[in-house]
Amino acid sequence: MPHRPECPRLGGWPGRASGAWRGSLNPNRTVATPMTLAPPARIAFAAALTLTLYMALTPHPPRVFLDPYGDKIQHFSAFGLLTGLAMLGFPRVAHWLILEHMSFLGALIEVGQTLPFSHRDCDWADWVVDTIAAAIAVVILGALMRRSAWLRSARALGF
Repeated sequence: MPHRPECPRLGGWPGRASGAWRGSLNPNRTVATPMTLAPPARIAFAAALTLTLYMALTPHPPRVFLDPYGDKIQHFSAFGLLTGLAMLGFPRVAHWLILEHMSFLGALIEVGQTLPFSHRDCDWADWVVDTIAAAIAVVILGALMRRSAWLRSARALGF
């Protein structure tokens, strides 16, 4: 490997800098590492998933502000949010796989509501709404993520 001069602004070899900066092939130029939303989104996903499971499987869940609008709106908003957080928290996972997992989670919740201790009613229309909400979130957020990646690559090329 040919010897490369050290870059004092980066504190080491170009491309191997630690911290918030990484070097490019040009040792006199620094490029800011984009912040990732994955760790906070994973924490938010875990919290939202826990809340969703609690609200779906407890016999008498607390009332929420969406109660006047009906059960389907609650399902739609919960699974739209869960899917969005999953896509942001796990950006390397294929979008169709996230959609599949969210749909499966909705089906498991409906199966869990058939158990006698939950004192809840199973409604397969809820599962359909969960799947539709997840699909809409995948389409919209997937398009935004692709556009964002395209804009980042265009800026990196100098456009």
